[in-house]
Amino acid sequence: NMTLFDGGQKLYDLRTAKSEIEAAQANRVAVKYNIALGVKQQYFAVLAAIESEDAARLQMAQATEQFKTSALKVRAGVATRSDSLRGVIQVGNAQLALITARSNKEAADAALTRPVGSPVPVTADPTSVQENMAALPDSAELAKLAQDGPAVLQAQANVDAAKQATKASKATYLPSLSASYSRTGSGIDPHFGFGDDPFTYSGRLSFVLSYPIFNNFVREEQVVRAKVSQVNAEASLRDTQLAATQLLTQNIGALRSASQRVAVQVASVAAAEED
Repeated sequence: NMTLFDGGQKLYDLRTAKSEIEAAQANRVAVKYNIALGVKQQYFAVLAAIESEDAARLQMAQATEQFKTSALKVRAGVATRSDSLRGVIQVGNAQLALITARSNKEAADAALTRPVGSPVPVTADPTSVQENMAALPDSAELAKLAQDGPAVLQAQANVDAAKQATKASKATYLPSLSASYSRTGSGIDPHFGFGDDPFTYSGRLSFVLSYPIFNNFVREEQVVRAKVSQVNAEASLRDTQLAATQLLTQNIGALRSASQRVAVQVASVAAAEED
């Protein structure tokens, strides 16, 4: 049996499948970059946890020295016992801060190990970080990058798939043509037709043309649903394009603000070291 013509249903289904593959490939690119972004963010989270642990260790050392000083003052009679007790409290708080910082560091390492997929715990190397504030491309290039991003490409592929699905729904209004051929043999032979008395063979070729005149408006319903899906896909594409522009604008502003915060924090570190 072979279908000679089905109104183009199989062709449109094939095109729809190709568009769905393109959408899946675009989504794969988006997932890949999202994972890379997550790993980078967690890497810097580990670096921040390392800095917090170093700060807690310095806080512990400072509290210990202050406690020793207050104890000597109490022995010399130039300070009260409450001063010494406050030193004990400061040491306890510093110990708590150090324990919390170490726990946060271990949790950050575990959160980095998971997306990396390493069977052993991994951590960040503070010496591997270099400041690289490269200049941003111009606005036109950035806008083109946003409109050619994976999300937009995926939405465009969904629109193409919806268009092919709409065409496929209309193919049911066309007739279908199929052909079939059969060959049979009959007779009496102990060797099943392979001996001296072969079977009597006959062949039959037939063509069938069919056209559903009325099917309870199922075709009409399929066409309407396909058109609605296409309109929704086109609306989603427009919204995705606008969302890409919006996200680009927000990220450029966030990058500029972050760059300024880095400059302020570097100056704060220098001032603290001077103090």
